[in-house]
Amino acid sequence: MPSPLKFTIITLSGISFGWLVGLFVISEMNFAQADRLVVEPTPTPAPSTSVKVLPAPTYSPPPKKVAGQASVRLSLYDVTLTVAEPITDLVYGEVKYNGRTIPGFTTERLLAKYTSCKAGALGTLVRTPAKSASPSPSRSVRPSTRVDPNAPFTKTVGAYTYTYQRPSFTCVTDQDGRNDIAAAIAALKNQALPTITP
Repeated sequence: MPSPLKFTIITLSGISFGWLVGLFVISEMNFAQADRLVVEPTPTPAPSTSVKVLPAPTYSPPPKKVAGQASVRLSLYDVTLTVAEPITDLVYGEVKYNGRTIPGFTTERLLAKYTSCKAGALGTLVRTPAKSASPSPSRSVRPSTRVDPNAPFTKTVGAYTYTYQRPSFTCVTDQDGRNDIAAAIAALKNQALPTITP
């Protein structure tokens, strides 16, 4: 027969073990109940006369991106240009011209390579109110198929006419820089500016 002390220790151990098992079972039951809890949906309030039903928002898909192209938003004029190589990194800054603020163009590459190629290094864009066309006597003019690369760029969009102005300063001194500037100006004038849209 075990001694009374051993018997007491064994009894207390059994009771403690039973108590721990009971706590474990109860806590597991609580977790199982929490997993099975069903959240009732929140009832929707009945419509009242003071509730306004707003129309569904309209969706306009984003413009399609074409490889090698980017869009540049000219917030000064609230218009967008589509640019391609070699000016996909076209940026503009505010330039003062005849007391007005106009966009002056450059590229991030030019700025990184030539610090003096600031806004306006590739020229500027001036916006003026469009003149109403007055009727003139019609005459037969043969359309020209030759495009002069030195001809000024002008485009009328809506109520405004946009005119490109060549740069008024030189920001490069080496031949590579002059070639980069010439290619960027040609791309700006002949590719990007014709895409001006509101």
